[in-house]
Amino acid sequence: WTVSLYVMPMLAIVALSATFLAPFTARRSATLNALNDRSKHLILNAPDVQQFATLEAASFEESQVLGTQLADILAASCANGETMPAEAVTALRSLVSTTPGARGWFVTLLTDERYDVVFKPPLDPELLRAIEASPEPNLKLLTKNVAMSTATELVHVANGSEDLAAASRLTRDRSKVLLNALLPRMMGLAEEVQRLRTAVVPWKDDAPPESADKEWVEFTKKWKYGAEQRAAIKAVLDELLAPFDEVVPSGLWKSPEIWALVGYGVYALVTGQDPVFCPDGPTNPRNFVVAKAVTALALAGWAVLVAQVAKGKAAAAKLQ
Repeated sequence: WTVSLYVMPMLAIVALSATFLAPFTARRSATLNALNDRSKHLILNAPDVQQFATLEAASFEESQVLGTQLADILAASCANGETMPAEAVTALRSLVSTTPGARGWFVTLLTDERYDVVFKPPLDPELLRAIEASPEPNLKLLTKNVAMSTATELVHVANGSEDLAAASRLTRDRSKVLLNALLPRMMGLAEEVQRLRTAVVPWKDDAPPESADKEWVEFTKKWKYGAEQRAAIKAVLDELLAPFDEVVPSGLWKSPEIWALVGYGVYALVTGQDPVFCPDGPTNPRNFVVAKAVTALALAGWAVLVAQVAKGKAAAAKLQ
């Protein structure tokens, strides 16, 4: 009975999230086969203005067919160590500039096992440029992809459906690779992922915190994500956002060069000698006082910054 209470609410998620849950072969239905004939005029053998206008008007189902054609081209290019051909890049930019087109593209690219080569770093820069050229709708779709696949994996594990769970893991892992490549370069993406994270922090008395993003809270409620699923999503987002959460990059304040510079600053402050930057010494007593004051302030500021980093890491560790 307890298991049923846990599993039954999850079934709604499975039904609503079918795009992200079913393996690639299950989604290539007879409907898509029928649409293939309707979409032959969109195959990339003679791109022109009219063709790209048609790409932007493609339905979600048509976009999956078109996405397969483009993903095949992209995978072949990656396998050969080449970038995506210019004609295909132009077509891809048109396709992912609309919500149905981008959804069809991601459903194809993120779920088909044949496209593993596409996700071997470094990713094709043309693929990244095509996606980041259209913040709308891709900022939210990129964020939803990793959230939904993470949550639905738990549903399948609870239901004992290992094949479907593996399909969700594939989508999640590929979504993470894509996000890791785009987060440092796509304007607004880190902020969008952070907004989702505010909606999946621990809820008190089954209510989100006041600081949670309202739109993303509605997203979690729409898909009926429980505490376990929200926690799983947050763990993935924490990993993705870790480089952006640090006040000072760990590699910077831990580097030997920084410590050597600080040591030299302390030496100069204590002895009143600066043989490297000011070998002749201050020109007058006033300059000497100013030099010491500036050095002291710089060292104090750096120490405070390091202390804040350490304090932030300790606080984050307690929340885990």
